[in-house]
Amino acid sequence: MWQACGVLVAFTAGALALTAVSARRRQVWTLDRVHPELSL
Repeated sequence: MWQACGVLVAFTAGALALTAVSARRRQVWTLDRVHPELSL
């Protein structure tokens, strides 16, 4: 129970950190940058 909660908290903190870094850099992530192997 507590281990699952810890994992959820860790993922949430990681996602918030990545969002904060991306917002500070103000980079626009296009589909080509996120998935360059996909051909749309």
